[in-house]
Amino acid sequence: MYALLFAETGLSPAQISSLFVIWSVTGFVLEIPSGVWADLVSRRALLTAAPLLTGAGYALWTFVPSYWSFALGFVLWGAGSSLRSGTLQALVYEELGRHGGTDRYPVLVGRSAAVGTTAITAATALAAPVLAAGGLRAAGLASVLVTLLCAVVALTFPESRRRDESPRPANPVAVLREGLAQVREGPAIRRAITVLSVMSVIGAMEEYLPLLAQATGVSAGAVPLLVLLVSVGGMAGGWFAGRGQGALAPALVLAAVCLAAGAAGAAARHP
Repeated sequence: MYALLFAETGLSPAQISSLFVIWSVTGFVLEIPSGVWADLVSRRALLTAAPLLTGAGYALWTFVPSYWSFALGFVLWGAGSSLRSGTLQALVYEELGRHGGTDRYPVLVGRSAAVGTTAITAATALAAPVLAAGGLRAAGLASVLVTLLCAVVALTFPESRRRDESPRPANPVAVLREGLAQVREGPAIRRAITVLSVMSVIGAMEEYLPLLAQATGVSAGAVPLLVLLVSVGGMAGGWFAGRGQGALAPALVLAAVCLAAGAAGAAARHP
């Protein structure tokens, strides 16, 4: 619900969009360095630090709301997301490999994402009474506490790489060169990177959903319930990971048509 906080603080749509740009640029710039760090240091440590950075950003928004606090909060959030991005997947894949279970990776990661989306869905539903009772500050405080819990959970992840493998070369440049070589020599990797990049851009539109919901005229407490519809769709997609792959393209086309129809309908009502 941070978009509502930005609007309530008096930020214009252009200023809110600029914050999303800062967030995206931070994640893009730090994505490669964070991937290198994940090959050189403890992945569990990175996964523990990631939510703490995000939580620090939430605390700034909650207790010192201003444009520059929001901007710094997005930098911290982008840094935390970069530390987590790919790190968790690499940790899970390697641990499964040690037990001969790499074939379970797609389903396990898909279900993990579905559990996360389910938690987000539940949190979105809970946001309605929280906003009604304590306003945006209560929601912000709850968000900070959740990131602390995430850090505690990350400390429990198993990581045997540091015990049974020789240390990786402590040369970030060498690791980066190795990664770039794999991208150049692997068409499948390049296609995956392209798809993920496009999907990230498309996913950024989701950040405007609270503002769109609020523009329908509902109260702030009702906004999470409207956003909940989108979260339920993401949750369902996560649970179907690894199954029905042939239906992925038609589902994406259908989603795009629904999105366009909704936008056209809103434009017709408010020319």
